[in-house]
Amino acid sequence: MCRAGPTGVPPHPARAVTAASKAGASHAEAVAWIGRPLNAVLLLAFLAAAFHHTAAGVQVIVEDYANAEWVKMASILAVKAVCVLLWLASSVAVLRIAVGGVRYVG
Repeated sequence: MCRAGPTGVPPHPARAVTAASKAGASHAEAVAWIGRPLNAVLLLAFLAAAFHHTAAGVQVIVEDYANAEWVKMASILAVKAVCVLLWLASSVAVLRIAVGGVRYVG
């Protein structure tokens, strides 16, 4: 059994299990889950960490396997730019849902 902390919010592992259990949820359920403030904040933090981790991992691969210095630099800049753009797009989507800009009609 998972016990809630002093704020009434389950600890982090329980939140991860909650998020994973929503994999088969309907659109309305997913929007409602993301619309909760704590879930939205944690999702934004997860997105930032995930895209940072992706960029760092691909940078290591590029540094190991690219030979020319200009190829390394161009590839690293491209990867970081793509990760920032994807993070920005996904964060805007979460924020739109969290502040009520997306409504379920159906």
